[in-house]
Amino acid sequence: MQTRYLFLFLALLLPGYAGLLANTFDEAAHVSIREMGKRIATLEAMLEKQGDVTRIKAPFEVIDKAGNLIMRVNNNGTFTALTLYSQQKENTVAIATGTLGSRILLISDANSALLEANNDGSHVAVTNADVRASLGSGDDGRDGLVIQTPGIAPTVQENTGDNPAAGSGQMSAEISTQTGKKLALRLYDDKGTMIVSAGSNPAAAGSGTVRIANTQGETVAFMGTTLEGEHGAIGVAKAGKDVVGLFAEPRMIAVYSDSGAPLATMGKSDKSEGGNLTARSPTGDGVFSAGYNSAVGGGDACVYRAKKQSDFCLGIGVPGMGTIGR
Repeated sequence: MQTRYLFLFLALLLPGYAGLLANTFDEAAHVSIREMGKRIATLEAMLEKQGDVTRIKAPFEVIDKAGNLIMRVNNNGTFTALTLYSQQKENTVAIATGTLGSRILLISDANSALLEANNDGSHVAVTNADVRASLGSGDDGRDGLVIQTPGIAPTVQENTGDNPAAGSGQMSAEISTQTGKKLALRLYDDKGTMIVSAGSNPAAAGSGTVRIANTQGETVAFMGTTLEGEHGAIGVAKAGKDVVGLFAEPRMIAVYSDSGAPLATMGKSDKSEGGNLTARSPTGDGVFSAGYNSAVGGGDACVYRAKKQSDFCLGIGVPGMGTIGR
């Protein structure tokens, strides 16, 4: 009986209490939403004010917890530089841009390297203590890859083209075009004199050539093609003049005088598939010729004397191998 009255009392009491709880929850939720709105408004105001605070006027420095410098920003009106310092070892990286172009400098205890690009982006260059390599269009009229030795003034005018002030060191090697010249590989000695070049043959368009120079810069060896650009040719020169030539067509080796006239030729006969050896006068006229004679299946040797306007020939296969005058 008492338990039943207790349940009845609770049944009468709970609806009112439940309503009170409902009213209390709604009010708390309403207050919570209003409070959240205030907090959001406050946060937005703080962020808006902090928008100007993140702008720092250069120059300035950044340090780590121990007070060590790790970054510096400088600006002097003509360039802006960002420098980063390593805490582990003596390494420094600097990034700069301004009137002189854009540069990245890396410095260590033993060496340094500089990467730079000019303002119009026409070329980039990498330089350390031993070598400078640039790629693009240079101020000296070269377009391509150029390798130089920095810190050494060019001793050859060709190193700087028409602009001596543009030289960035002694020339070492390049794969580039030059004013009036096509793309070629050029190698230089320690004085900046070109000693090897390989590229297009200006005398036979569309063909290649390799030239080797002596200590005076004179061409002493040539490998390329004949004038029509079709057949191979190798030449050896002295003081800029041809001395010996080897030609694929006609199949011949020729020795030249100082005047450029052939002194002796050896190669395929122009009258048969056999060989021929001819000695010539200083003007290039043949005075002695020996070779294969297809008509007799053997060899002939003839001497020509200009004063007598006559030939004297020896023939194999002729009884007695005598001389015949004509």
